[in-house]
Amino acid sequence: MEGVSPVTLGFLGSLAAGSMTAIGALPVLISKAPDRAVRDLALGFAAGVMLAASFFH
Repeated sequence: MEGVSPVTLGFLGSLAAGSMTAIGALPVLISKAPDRAVRDLALGFAAGVMLAASFFH
C-alpha cells in the first residue's frame, strides 16, 4: 500500500466504515420495533458506552 495516494486510502477507509455501518443497520431495518424493556436496555447500554468513551479517551 506504499504506492497508494493518501486521498485514495482515506476514501477507501471511509467507504469501508460506511459499508459496515449500513450492514449493522440492516437488522434494525428488517426487524419489528422492540418492546419498551429492550429499547430501555439498549439506550442504557449506549449511554454507558458513550460515558466511558468520554472519560477514558
